[in-house]
Amino acid sequence: METAGIYGMAAALGHRAIFFNVILANRVTHTFSEQPEQIMDRYIKQILNRLVDIL
Repeated sequence: METAGIYGMAAALGHRAIFFNVILANRVTHTFSEQPEQIMDRYIKQILNRLVDIL
């Protein structure tokens, strides 16, 4: 739901937007990442590097 709002606002303003999710927990099995900060940092860097390649 929030993603649609971000994309809609970006389009209305003539911008491009990207949205990504990193799964850090499985609430069904009650397993959670032991290093969420490191995982987030790794994926943020990876996504930014890929964006640089396509822009």
